[in-house]
Amino acid sequence: MSASPSPPLTPEEEGYLATIRTIAKVMDTAVPVPGTKLRVGADALLGLIPGIGDATTMTIGAYILQLASKLGVPPVVMARMVLNLTIDGLLGMIPILGDVFDVLFQANARNARLVERAVMDREGTRRSSGWILAGVIAALVLITVGSIVGAYFVMMWLVGLAK
Repeated sequence: MSASPSPPLTPEEEGYLATIRTIAKVMDTAVPVPGTKLRVGADALLGLIPGIGDATTMTIGAYILQLASKLGVPPVVMARMVLNLTIDGLLGMIPILGDVFDVLFQANARNARLVERAVMDREGTRRSSGWILAGVIAALVLITVGSIVGAYFVMMWLVGLAK
């Protein structure tokens, strides 16, 4: 079954998409790192400023979400975009390792690609994002249950030691 093409974008929607692409480039891929295939942007640099830098990059990422909403990106894709920003924001707060993570993860570029795919193939992107979100939720549930079970056995072991 082939996906039906999405209707053409209006000039206003083209403008939103161009803005998203520009933000993603400036934030994540503006400058090549000499001698590597890596590219960095303002996200990595702003992330070096404790607290304020990460808050600033999250706010800029939220603006991409706002534009994606105006483009009619499906809710499940928006949820995946929020997940990307959350991962980037939380792991980006870890000193030094978070900065390396910012360079490698590039949440804004990921989200820009999701928006582009969503406006070009809304149904296909919605379906694939749904499966990815389901997998992430299942993993989080398993981690949570495993943590609770592990804590229970540790407590039982400690109680056994106390006798």
